[in-house]
Amino acid sequence: MPADDPDELRYKAKALDRQIHWFRSMGYPVDSLVAKRDATQSKLNSLQSPPSTITIAQPEDVGEESKPPTTRKRMKEPAANAFAAYRAVKLAGLKQEDVGHRLGVGQSTISRWIDKVVEWLEGGNVLPDELAAQPPRPKPINMEPRKLEQGPRRRGRA
Repeated sequence: MPADDPDELRYKAKALDRQIHWFRSMGYPVDSLVAKRDATQSKLNSLQSPPSTITIAQPEDVGEESKPPTTRKRMKEPAANAFAAYRAVKLAGLKQEDVGHRLGVGQSTISRWIDKVVEWLEGGNVLPDELAAQPPRPKPINMEPRKLEQGPRRRGRA
């Protein structure tokens, strides 16, 4: 797809708007993103004039790259462990098997998690900040109310 395609520029501007919104909600500075979005918008506005010639696509030109971006379906955000696995494998260069051992799951689960994160990122979403993610809360322990009312153990006795 050519770099000056209006549909592609509109898509980039919308993606930058989403990133700006997310960064603002997290309290991060967005000056550089706003500058990129404004530059993309101005480039798009300069291309809004009607074309002087009409180009007809040849059969060999028609392909995945020449199609305009489609409306993306809403995707469910992957779990925090999936993002952690993605960072460990793709960014830190660890093996999937080692990451799976650390997280207590198998290598195939790590592979599925990474595929989901890649699909999430290809869908126009951004990788969340690892410090902004809430740590997983431990599961509550089921206990009988009578044991709670007895108070703490004394001198090693039940």
